[in-house]
Order: sequence, then C-alpha cells, then structure tokens
Amino acid sequence: MKIIKTQAISGPNIFNHKSISIMTIDLEEYVETDSSMLPEFAERIQRDLPGLAKHRCSRGYEGGFIERLGIGTYMGHIIEHIALEMSEPAGASVSYGKTVYGGSYGIYKVVIECALPTFSRHLLHSAFHYAKAALAGDEFDLTKVYADGQRILNRDGLGPSTKAIVTAAQARGIPWARINNRGLVQLGHGEKRKFIQATQSWNTNSIAVDISCNKALTKEFLTRASIPVPFGRVVETEDEAIEAFRAIRGTAVVKPLDGNQGKGVSVNLTTDEQVRAAFRIAESYSRDVIVEEMYDGHDYRLIVVGGKLVAASRRCAPIVLGDGLRTVRELVELENQNPLRGDGHEKPMTKMRLDEIASMSLEKQGFTFDSLVPFGKTVILRESTNLSTGGLAIDVTDEVHPTIKTICERAAAAIGLDICGVDLLATDISKPLTKTNGIVELNAAPGIRMHHYPSQGKSRDVGGAIVDSLFPTANDARIPIISITGTNGKTTTTRLTGHIMQAAGKTVGMTTTGGIWLNDNQIAAGDTTGPRSAQTVLGDPSVGVAVLETARGGLGRNGLGYDWSDVGIITNIGPDHIGQDGIEDE
Repeated sequence: MKIIKTQAISGPNIFNHKSISIMTIDLEEYVETDSSMLPEFAERIQRDLPGLAKHRCSRGYEGGFIERLGIGTYMGHIIEHIALEMSEPAGASVSYGKTVYGGSYGIYKVVIECALPTFSRHLLHSAFHYAKAALAGDEFDLTKVYADGQRILNRDGLGPSTKAIVTAAQARGIPWARINNRGLVQLGHGEKRKFIQATQSWNTNSIAVDISCNKALTKEFLTRASIPVPFGRVVETEDEAIEAFRAIRGTAVVKPLDGNQGKGVSVNLTTDEQVRAAFRIAESYSRDVIVEEMYDGHDYRLIVVGGKLVAASRRCAPIVLGDGLRTVRELVELENQNPLRGDGHEKPMTKMRLDEIASMSLEKQGFTFDSLVPFGKTVILRESTNLSTGGLAIDVTDEVHPTIKTICERAAAAIGLDICGVDLLATDISKPLTKTNGIVELNAAPGIRMHHYPSQGKSRDVGGAIVDSLFPTANDARIPIISITGTNGKTTTTRLTGHIMQAAGKTVGMTTTGGIWLNDNQIAAGDTTGPRSAQTVLGDPSVGVAVLETARGGLGRNGLGYDWSDVGIITNIGPDHIGQDGIEDE
C-alpha cells in the first residue's frame, strides 16, 4: 500500500458540510483482501485500539464496525476507523469519516472531519502506517502518535481566547476564516468583515494598547480620572529602586514597566535586599522597572467589553499541600501531571514553575525546592497570582459591588480600550474599595480562559460578549451570496445576475470563468470559479453582494469556500464531466 496524496478542504464539500481532510491511497496488493482473510490483523487492531468496539459504522449501533470487521471489510475503511479512534487520545475527538472509491482500480479516498489540517494529516498518515505495521507484524509506537498529535494541536491550534471567540461566532451563525497561524481571524464577509487577534478586536485602538503596555502612563491616565492607583515610580537602577522603596514606607511591588502575564513581578517586599533581588529579576524583562506600594486585599481580574463589565475572577497564588513524604519539587511535579494543567495556555490551568521568583517566595517561608513539606502544610510557590505562572481562578462576577463595576468601566474608557482586563486589589469585591485598594494594571488583549474555565464557580462567556460587541446580530456579519453552478450557462447567468445587483445600487463582487470583478473593475483574469476566488470576493471590504460562479470541478476537488449562500442556482445537469474526479454518473 502507498499514500498518493493528502488534501485538506475548508468548508462545505461533496462529502460533508464541515471541513475535511482526504488521504488518497493505493491498496496495491491488498485491493482484493478483506479483514475476514486477515484474522491476526483484525485481532491485533482490536487489542491495540479497544475503543473500536464502540464504533457504530453503517450499522448504527455500538459494535457495528467490529461486526463489519468479522464479516469482512476492506483496508481503506479500516484505516478510516483507525484514524477516528486515534483522534481522542491524540487530543481532539473526530467522529465523521468516510471511505470512497477513488476513480481507478485499487485507489480509495479516506475522508475524516478536519478541524485542523496538520492534525488531520497526522491522524490519517499515522493510521495508514499503523495498519501497514500491523499487517507486517511489526511494532508500532501508538504513544508517540498521541504525543505528537497533542504537540501539533498545541503548536497549530487556536489559542484558548481566540477559540472561545470563534466558538461564540459559530454559535451565532457568523462566518469565520483563519488568516494565519498566530490567531488572526476574519469574522464576517465583504463590507461587514471584521478581524480579531486573540482578544484584540477590529475596534481596539492602537494608541490605547500602547498606553496599557506602559504601566506608568496607565497610572497617569487613571490618576487624572480620579481612579485609585498605587503610589510609586519608574526606576532604571538598583539604587533608584531602593530610593523609591524607602519613599513608600511600607510593603512594595517590583515589576517590569512593560511586562505581561506576571513575568518578572515580585510582591510583598519589605527589605532593601528583597527589592534589589526583585529589581534584577524585573530588569531581565524590561529596561525600566516600576517600584510601587503594595495594595492590600485579594487579587482580582475583571473584564470590560464594549464599556460593560462582563466577568470577574479572584486569582489565587499557586500552592502545594504537604503530605509529609515529598519535597516541594516533587509536589510540583505531581501537581503538574494534573490533566487540567498544560504548557502555556493550552489547558484551563498552566503548569507551575520553579524559578528564581519561586525560590524567593519559598525562602520567606523557610523552604527550598528540595525541602520536605510537613503533612497539611500549605506552601506558596509565588506571591503573584497570574494563571500564566500556575495560579487558580475563582469566578466572582455576581459579587462585584456596583461602585467597583463603575470604576472598572471608567478605567477602560479612560484609556480607550474596548476589551480591557482590569487588575484590581480589593479587600472584598462585594464592598466599596478602601484607601489601600485600587487598580494596579490595565491590560490590552487580556486572556479569557480563566473566565471560561474557572477553577471554581460559574463559567462566563466573555468570547460571546466580544462577538456581540462586534456584531449585535448575525446579519451584521453577512452580505448576500448568490451561488451559480451547473453544467452549462453558469457564466452567462452569473454576469446577468451581477448586472441586476449592480443596477440596484449594490457593490458587486463577482467570480466567473473570465476573472474576478468588483462592479465594472476586473481585478483578476482567468478561470476564477474556485473557492480561493470566492474568498477573495468575500474578504474584500467594498463588496455588498457576492455573485459567485461555482464550477463543478472546483466544488468537487476543493469544496465551496464559504459556509452557505442565500440563493443557489443550478442551471442544468448534463453528462459533460462524467468520469472526472471520481464522479461516474448523474
């Protein structure tokens, strides 16, 4: 057997309304061989992949595939089910699969649902190579397949914040398209299109982002708005840091001026030595460092979207609980095996770190990384509470006092951020702020996974709030799409329809066998009846109506290129293209 090619198709296609990946294979010597002729092979795949017993297949009930395996089914169909079964332990469950004749003797197309092309390709190729190994009686490392799948998802998949927004858009019927591999996503079509990148939106002001990245400038804006912020200043040397610390006359925080995700932040500093060590850590992240008073209270992250508070979480420092048997290092390693924890932002919680800041925190408590922790003793790994450094989040949205809600909404408005993360220290979020409470930071592009997946409390759909701020209704994201296909007469019908729409005062984006047109302006020449040309029209900010000639060949080979059309026209169906692309009859 051999793989001929693998292809990903985005959007509706002749197999499914969802995106798919297709692996075309040549069965070669196994073309006439079914599973009933290979009892040892059938036994092995059931032993290695016990989940196959639950596959329904065409029988419609659990065990249906195993029945087919016993009676006799062919290798392409078996590889399809192997790929589906590998998907869940590899990190993303895939349920749709289909195997069809590929148009020539021994050639078959194995099709599976495709949420991420690189992941689906990995599943298909792994299933193929596993089947070959099982047929030959060779060893095969399934553990590596699963680990590589998870690595691909972490590397190429949408981040948790972007994924939450895309999921909300899909639930509202809003079309979306991924533009690159770094989270830039187009929402909507034509003149109604908008973009998001993580939690920065089409409406996010770049100057507001710059202000939020400069913590000292943010404090100046908030002070002008009479919003409480901690006393402190920016320093460039250790001696300046000590001078600023002594002016505070109390407990201090030291952090990089333009840091993020809690990197380089040290808190609860009470001595010159602690401040000097903290300055050196912060300096490794930023040339300029802030030394400011330490506000009292719990650490809260609140999210303001479109001028309204939509979520609030209490953030807790990462801790381990002693069992009298393990060291700090061993307890951290054990907790990091928690399936809810992952690297970076891939899981609801992030793995804990043992670094210089953790060492300083442990030293204050009389511990080192290799200290045995007494039974029942709580050890704080770091005093900053960011989820990115292993902290926990508890939802408190329903507890926020009205005055605090107003302060947060005014703070976001003060610097002009449409999506703003507000870091607040407060004794009790359900009561007005005290004199030693206030806002310590504002954040552009705030992470929202803590609100969607809190460690405790109710999940808050911040992604939905962001989508609603961009598109109050799904109609605000869509332009009319008229799609024309058939054997003959497509181009004439497309041009006539486009002319009528243009005469009605619409800006028309049109694809034909003669090129792409924006009203009377031709922007591309040639046969432009495939999905890429449709995406060109639907991505153009001037287009108010899309009139798209859709060729049979492009539709069969590459899919539709968009989710659905308002009007679909089939001019006729004739035998002209029979025998091409695996299509054998009308």
